[in-house]
Amino acid sequence: MTKETLPAPEQLQELWRFAAMYGKLSDAQPLVAAGDRILGFAGRTIFSMDIFHGQQPVPDAEGTEPGFPCSLRARRAENPCLTAVGGNVYFMDGKELKALRLSDGLPIQTRNEKDQLEPWTPPELEKVHSLLAADGKLIALHLGETGN
Repeated sequence: MTKETLPAPEQLQELWRFAAMYGKLSDAQPLVAAGDRILGFAGRTIFSMDIFHGQQPVPDAEGTEPGFPCSLRARRAENPCLTAVGGNVYFMDGKELKALRLSDGLPIQTRNEKDQLEPWTPPELEKVHSLLAADGKLIALHLGETGN
């Protein structure tokens, strides 16, 4: 058995700096790295930044209005349990699980029985503590009736 030496950490130069356009970043919701995006939550707003350019994504040819930034509708918006998997961003908006495309923040769509695109219907989930993305799946963890 041979031991390999790990490379020494390398400090990179700062490429860009994000101005707090939506207020202070949430202490309850850490930044999320997702592909070439950084997702964040400040005030009542979920935002996305291109890590290479420090810019917010713009909609593709299909859309005219950007999906990001996205304002939460729920009155209590402390921790949206933000996560990403399979090219989508998932988060809680009150009891509703929301899903947006990571590329541009537009709502995801599904295909019906006739193979036509239609809006995805989000499920309602109670007492969600966190969302976990693993192996292309989304797992919602929630508190039980006793709070455990």
